[in-house]
Amino acid sequence: MYQGAYSDVASDDQTEARHREYEALDQVIVRLRKARDAGARGVSLTEALDAVEGLWAIFMQDVVDPQNMLPVEMRRNIFAISRWMFARTSMLREEGEGNLDALIEVNVTIRDGLVVKQ
Repeated sequence: MYQGAYSDVASDDQTEARHREYEALDQVIVRLRKARDAGARGVSLTEALDAVEGLWAIFMQDVVDPQNMLPVEMRRNIFAISRWMFARTSMLREEGEGNLDALIEVNVTIRDGLVVKQ
């Protein structure tokens, strides 16, 4: 009886977490596309890069938490992607402009890989 109820709550929590992650990635993608369409420079670029770094910092912190229940290999992969995100945003900040397509593509791929039940 309790086991079944716990499973339902845990499943609901995971579904809600995936939904929040999906929405957060979607917001980052919108900012990146907006910045790209504005010429990938200036304030729109800075705001987009801030959004990328903010979200991926959260993902990075989450996967290094010892209580994170994801498989170790998946956690390592997310950490590696996070490092790539920071390297790419750093390069774009230094240049003051650049091509955002790779950042967009990776974030879209990860967003679309999340299973969100409606």
